[in-house]
Amino acid sequence: MEVEPAMKKRLFARTLTAAVAALVAGLPFTAAAQAWPGKPVRLVIPFPAGGATDIIGRVIAQKLGAALGQQVVVDNKPGAGGTIGSDMVAKAPADGYTILMATSSTHSIGPALNPKMPYDAFKDFAPAGTPPDIVARLNRELNTIVEDPEVVAVLARSGAEVVGSTPAQFAKVIRDEHDGW
Repeated sequence: MEVEPAMKKRLFARTLTAAVAALVAGLPFTAAAQAWPGKPVRLVIPFPAGGATDIIGRVIAQKLGAALGQQVVVDNKPGAGGTIGSDMVAKAPADGYTILMATSSTHSIGPALNPKMPYDAFKDFAPAGTPPDIVARLNRELNTIVEDPEVVAVLARSGAEVVGSTPAQFAKVIRDEHDGW
């Protein structure tokens, strides 16, 4: 079934809206927020290099690293429709240094179609259990990044329109999409 270009753009924009909040939601539970980040942050992209999620993740990682004053290293972990990388982040040490470029496929569609996912998209990721100051800082920085004219221009050339949101708004989008499947 061929999807019309206008519909593709709307679906892609909706996914990207969720993806920005997903960076915050993709943070596994964190034990302490002391001096965070005191070392490089790992951004896991659960898809192959060169795809849309990777391009967006790399643009955001570069800007996020500058905003945090700490390097953000992109780590592509593709496979099983994003399940491998997502599961890796869900099981990462709870130190706040591993975040996920989650998408609707990793957090709503996949879990809705496969109830035996190795992770729980609603319980294994932030903000639940993550120190509020880390969630607030990541959310603030990411929302600033997606409003940056340079970032907007780069993503627009890819046909993407990213809108910032909060972890709660992202959770609602994911739950609504999940329930729709």
